Amino acid sequence: MRDQEEEFASSLIAINACQRVWCWLACQSSIPAPEIFFEAATGGGEKQLRRLWTGDKQAGDPRRSERGAVLAEFALMAPVLVMILFGIIQFGITISRAQAVEAAAREGGRLASLSSTTQTDVVSRVNAALAGALGDSTPTVSVEPGICAGREGQSVTVTVTAPHRITIPLVLDRQTTLTGHALFRCEA
Repeated sequence: MRDQEEEFASSLIAINACQRVWCWLACQSSIPAPEIFFEAATGGGEKQLRRLWTGDKQAGDPRRSERGAVLAEFALMAPVLVMILFGIIQFGITISRAQAVEAAAREGGRLASLSSTTQTDVVSRVNAALAGALGDSTPTVSVEPGICAGREGQSVTVTVTAPHRITIPLVLDRQTTLTGHALFRCEA
């Protein structure tokens, strides 16, 4: 009895290996399939094997139905990914402009700390430092408590403010103010 079971198991393995070879041949060439191959298929696999063998791409093909699912998933995720991309771009622009405003305030503060400068010189230096960095925005410059003439050893603060618009399509359109401060000691 044991020998019969072993012989039956080995014949099933041989049939399975034979089916795999025929499937590989079906994909590689146009060899006609023997009917015994289809008869050996069990469990409703005969239709699937015939479809594989003949290259039939009807609605039952799982690869065909997945293409539509991938397209639908992309259609759902594309707007979200585009908004994230625009958010990253706007964040970079905002950080760049904030750094430019801070650097312009330092430039103005360095010049304001000298006793021979005027308020107009400080505003001109700040505008020169911000040339092209803010787009259409015009900065506001304030020097507190005033120019350093006759105030050696005291401090001067230059504050630069500039409007900035953050725009992410369909999500955000917000006006904000970028501010830069610089505190320097008045020199002779």
